[in-house]
Amino acid sequence: MKENVIKKNQYKNNIGKLCIPFSIDYDITNKNVQFLKQYTDFDYIILTKIQYLEELDKNTLTSLNKKRLSSSKAGAISFIKIFDIKNNQIFIEMSCTADVTINETRNIYSGIREFQPISIHKKSYDLGEKSMKKLLNRIK
Repeated sequence: MKENVIKKNQYKNNIGKLCIPFSIDYDITNKNVQFLKQYTDFDYIILTKIQYLEELDKNTLTSLNKKRLSSSKAGAISFIKIFDIKNNQIFIEMSCTADVTINETRNIYSGIREFQPISIHKKSYDLGEKSMKKLLNRIK
């Protein structure tokens, strides 16, 4: 936004809610942290993101997530970070993975691979919600 931001002392709308003139990404920049320090009285900010299997760059995954998501038909990884604005450091950072994998087994009599039945088929979007709920429950 650079020069397009108009700085003023009160960043509140007509209802009295705080309006921040930029979107806050999961990987918050130092410039955004400095702005929040200067114009708000926040101590912490909670940042979240969900990455779905279709959007994941498999080269950036941890070895555990690569192993888990390599044969998945649907999946998501949810991330949550609590950032301490006053001290400019991460207080807590956690992630949770959810996936659906359809297993194959080889029929010992015929040698043909058969899919194992799965009772619940979910989309990556549903799994993202599920993994975020798990993270929030852990924090509680």
